[in-house]
Amino acid sequence: MFPLCDKRSTKSKHREGRQSEQATNNELASKDQMLKASIKRLLKELTRLDIMKMLAGKSMHQTEATQQLGTSVRQVNRKFRDYRVIAD
Repeated sequence: MFPLCDKRSTKSKHREGRQSEQATNNELASKDQMLKASIKRLLKELTRLDIMKMLAGKSMHQTEATQQLGTSVRQVNRKFRDYRVIAD
């Protein structure tokens, strides 16, 4: 005689449902982290662009730019040189 309700299949279905839900949550968390990283990079680039504009307008000195960017004078010079090529 066949049982009307197989307890193993019901448990395994619930387990599979939880596993797929966890996988979906992990995918969402991963996408969320990637989005946050992209936004962080974009904000950093916009900050750098603003600083380069101030350097070009001579409203900021290179030493101030190095402090705000957290880089060396040499790196600021290199970035500013690249900025001038692109801006012109």
